[in-house]
Amino acid sequence: MSKSYLQTLEEDYLRIEHENQRYKEALEFYANGINYQVFIENGKSNIEHDGGSKARRELKGEST
Repeated sequence: MSKSYLQTLEEDYLRIEHENQRYKEALEFYANGINYQVFIENGKSNIEHDGGSKARRELKGEST
């Protein structure tokens, strides 16, 4: 039996909702001021250490 239109819409909604949550979490990381502070241990901020990899992973759909 094939999926109904409503089931397809619900699956799409849940997929998009999950995707939006991942994007929100990535944006919160970059918006958090503490991530721009340099740490003594490695001499880099979390942003420098990340180098944009969090954003690239999320845009590819590869959440951690």
